[in-house]
Amino acid sequence: MGKTRIALTVLFATVSACALAGCSSGDHQIVDSADSCIECHSDDKAVYDVASPAGAEQVSSTLTVSTSADAVAICEPLYTAEDGSAYIPVLVKSVQAADGSVALELDESTWVIAVDNGDSSVTKLVTVADGGADAIEL
Repeated sequence: MGKTRIALTVLFATVSACALAGCSSGDHQIVDSADSCIECHSDDKAVYDVASPAGAEQVSSTLTVSTSADAVAICEPLYTAEDGSAYIPVLVKSVQAADGSVALELDESTWVIAVDNGDSSVTKLVTVADGGADAIEL
């Protein structure tokens, strides 16, 4: 019983530390460059080239983002799962919000639209496509 309790305590502490560092299965913190990942992860962490990422929402190239945040980040996804379901948002640029929204012009590609919360972020994976949505909320 004592060893099991210690093992569970260690497991809980490890999971909690990873969650606080933005490494949980939730939304990862925004990084300035792919090199920034080495600070938290070993440099041999697997990354993948994903053509059609799981869960990506199709949007138009002109996109309005409704948000209560001061700014929205446009990021490139660095995929850490083969199907694209897990990724690290790598910052491309940040756009200031005005009156609860941000208007974006996106090139044809897959992007992560994110709100930075420091150690974590709220993200939405989007792919620019004809007939895609012209508004999202973060």
